[in-house]
Amino acid sequence: VNAKNPDENDDKCFDLIHEKVADLSGALDVDTPIAFLVLLNDVNKYAEEQRKKVVSMEEFQAIAGRLKMERQILEAALVFFNKMSVWMYVPSVLPGAVFVDPQMPLDSINRIVQYSFRVGGGAISGLAASECRLWKEGVVSSEMLKGEEFRGCFVRGLFEAGDALKLFEKLYIVAPLNEREFIMPAMLQTVAEKDMERYVPAPSEHVSPLFLHFHMSRIAKGVFCSTHTCMRSKYGWTTAYTMVKSKIVPACLFRNAVRLQHPTKAVEITLLHALKHFEVHLDASQPDLPIICPEIRDMLMDAVDSAASAFRFKNSRASVAFQCPCSPDDVHTATLNDAHSNLICTLTGKNNRGGLTPAQGVWLGPQTAPVAESATTSLSTSEPVSSLTDPPSLSSPSSRMAETSRLRRWTQKVRSLFSSSSSTTPSHQHLSAPPSRMVPQLVSSSRTGERDTTRIGDALRKESSSTAECSSPQDGSLGEEDLVEITDQLMDLDQSDIYNLGLVLGLAHRRVVDLRQNSGSNLAFLDAVVLHWLQRDDHVKEVSWAALVKALRHQRLGHTGIATSIAEKYGTQL
Repeated sequence: VNAKNPDENDDKCFDLIHEKVADLSGALDVDTPIAFLVLLNDVNKYAEEQRKKVVSMEEFQAIAGRLKMERQILEAALVFFNKMSVWMYVPSVLPGAVFVDPQMPLDSINRIVQYSFRVGGGAISGLAASECRLWKEGVVSSEMLKGEEFRGCFVRGLFEAGDALKLFEKLYIVAPLNEREFIMPAMLQTVAEKDMERYVPAPSEHVSPLFLHFHMSRIAKGVFCSTHTCMRSKYGWTTAYTMVKSKIVPACLFRNAVRLQHPTKAVEITLLHALKHFEVHLDASQPDLPIICPEIRDMLMDAVDSAASAFRFKNSRASVAFQCPCSPDDVHTATLNDAHSNLICTLTGKNNRGGLTPAQGVWLGPQTAPVAESATTSLSTSEPVSSLTDPPSLSSPSSRMAETSRLRRWTQKVRSLFSSSSSTTPSHQHLSAPPSRMVPQLVSSSRTGERDTTRIGDALRKESSSTAECSSPQDGSLGEEDLVEITDQLMDLDQSDIYNLGLVLGLAHRRVVDLRQNSGSNLAFLDAVVLHWLQRDDHVKEVSWAALVKALRHQRLGHTGIATSIAEKYGTQL
């Protein structure tokens, strides 16, 4: 399949692949208020008639008005369908628009990348030398996107070039270079793996290359580029330059290999994208490596986690690893064991040649301390782990947490308006009544039509979390009265995550399996698991925020972002 310049047969092949993937993924039944489904039906019908992929908030309000739906109910419906990837609602970037087709922003990204390939390949003539240089270095600006080549990607007044760049920045697709320009790593050229060695610093006896191991057969597409972007936009790293023939040029700037400069220290790292792992090579000339290395490790681990979370890649979380000593000719990873004292080969699952060397231990801190329970790291910097979701207040991590709690309680309130106690299905006449008198009824909707191309809409829902005063005791002990507050922090966990959380917290396997089978929804399953943990059932040893943070960082889950947010909010030192 030609992904760069697909013809008609390639497009048919893509469609067939999508159908097969959808069939394999199966349907996901979700309880949905009937009023939400009525709104969904009317809006989609209107969008189809008007041939619109993005609908203004004024048009949404007009449709909601005809259904006698209050603004609060409309807002809850938008948040709900954004979370389900049916629509994309991003009020922090586009307060006046809703994407009824979440594929539209992705199409604009594809158009930009395809255009960059055409420019790089010389397929487009007449471009200014400066413009060609910008495109070849992965730089894009709103002025460029206003050109004729991208006319069909945007909608005047609703989704314009500047809005697109703000949206892409939130998704770690682009990172700002200055007030006008952004870098998009996906537009960069690719360097052949056999040529990567020329960009790697000379080996050092003081520090070994750090490997980031991914527990899947292949790394999800886009994670490396988003990790690169996150290191720039979140931590301030910049392109490292060198002198070549009296010209200053990027030392290494490719889609799959990049050399970055630390924002405050004279430190450079080279990131390489191998088939199943990332490699991190560091200049060893620094005297304070035991301090610098763990800081860089934490930044990278958080950047990978943020990149994976942005597009909901569940299996793209990384673990600290090093090159396995099994066979120098076959480069593969070896992860840390539970005690972080030995390396375990990822191919054989066995310990190979003893413990860590000093050059490897320097990545774990001055005292070669464990990184975390699962070998995935926690942040040692003051920069909070941010989620990519909406509707958001981006001012601080604690303010985003409060927003999650507020939205969850509001959604539960809205659902209660439609749930239980009536055997009749409400009609439009029922829906026209005030919310407090609406006939309660839940119906089940199927998301069989969900596609991976709508992952952008799913990504933006994660921007939640926000400032709420800690109501738990200072010692971190918890009781059944804290159930709602605890589950508010765990709303992003899916069924598999909740299952693993129960096991890691100490609940018996049989109990967790029974709770999963007997729970009608993810929320009910989560409530049941947390409640049994709070009651210290089975093998539970500790009930505290610290224990929860430790469990979230376990290799079975790897939710370092959620763990760090909880640790910061509740003062957990772990």
